[in-house]
Amino acid sequence: MMFGEAVSELTTNAHSELKTNIKVMGVGGAGCNIVSRIEEEDIPNVEIFAVNTDALCLHTLKVSNKNKILIGKNLTRGMGAATPKIGEAAAKESDKQLRDVISNTDLLFLICGLGGGTGSGSTPYIANIAKNLGIVTLVIATTPFNAEGKTRLENAKHAIERLKKCADSLVLLPNERLMGFARTLSLTAAYSLISGIISMPIRSIAKVLTKKDLPHLREVLRDSGIALLGAGEAIGEYISVLTAEETIKGIWHAEDFPDISNVERAVIFLTCSPDISIEEAKHAIKAVHKRIHPRAKIMWSYIINNEYKKKMSMVMLLSGLGHSGLEKSECFIKNP
Repeated sequence: MMFGEAVSELTTNAHSELKTNIKVMGVGGAGCNIVSRIEEEDIPNVEIFAVNTDALCLHTLKVSNKNKILIGKNLTRGMGAATPKIGEAAAKESDKQLRDVISNTDLLFLICGLGGGTGSGSTPYIANIAKNLGIVTLVIATTPFNAEGKTRLENAKHAIERLKKCADSLVLLPNERLMGFARTLSLTAAYSLISGIISMPIRSIAKVLTKKDLPHLREVLRDSGIALLGAGEAIGEYISVLTAEETIKGIWHAEDFPDISNVERAVIFLTCSPDISIEEAKHAIKAVHKRIHPRAKIMWSYIINNEYKKKMSMVMLLSGLGHSGLEKSECFIKNP
C-alpha cells in the first residue's frame, strides 16, 4: 500500500471511529408526522425512525420503510392505541424489536405528542429501554391544546412525570403556544414551522458531535430533567451579546419563566460567519453564562457557515431546573 493510500485509510477509519450514531425516533401520530417532515431536511449523520400502533399512519409517512416500526401488532392489530395503558402494552409487546433498533446508539432523540395513547404510553417505555442500555436520551414532546379536554391533559401530565424519571432531558413545547405563534400561517406551513423548531437541536448536535464529545454531553445532559429550548441570531456590531440576548428571549417559555439564574446545565451551539473570531464566539457563551447559575456545567461548540456574513446564530438547551419550580408539569400544561 502506498503512503498516500495508507494516510487516506487512516483518516477514513479515524473519521468512522469519531462519527456518532444519532437516531431520531418519532412515537405516535404527532411524533411520526414530525419526523416525516424532518426526514425531508436530510440532516446528515442522523437516522430517522417512526414508531406507531397505527399501521395506516406509518404507511403514509415519508420515512424509509425499513425504519417504520409497527408496535403491538397482536394487541392493537395496527389500529392504534386508545389509551396510554394500551400504548405502553404495545411497546412492551415489541420490546425486543425496539431494543434491537436503539442498541449501539450514542444519542437518541424521542419525538412525540403527549395526550394520546401511543405517544403518552409508548414513549416513556422506550425511554426506559434506552436508559437501561446507557443511551443518552433527549425527549422533545408537544403538550395538548386546552380544548382537547381533561383526559388528554391528565394523560400528558402522567407521561411527563414518567419521562422525568427515565429520559435524560425533556423539552416540552405546548401546542397552545406553538399554534399561537403560527396562527396566521396555513396548516401546512404551521406544521412545517413546528417541525423546524423541533429539528433545531437535532441539526445543531448532528453537525458538531463526535464520539470524543459524548462523555461531556453525557455529563451535561444525564438526568437533567425538564429543559428549555432557545434560538436566536444577530448580525453586525456587538454580535456576541446580541446573539445571546436574542436566544434567551427566544426561549419558548421566556414569558412564563424570565428568570433563568438557577439553570445548572447548558448545551450551546453556535453557527458563525467566517469573519467571526473565536474570541467573539467565546464572548457569546460568556454572555449566556452571566445569566445562569455561576457554577453551571456548559458544553458548547461552533461551526462556520460560509453563507453567513458578519452573522451569528445560537441554539441552546438549558436544563437542571429543579430549584426554579420548572420541574412541575403544571408549568407547561394549564387546565382549561
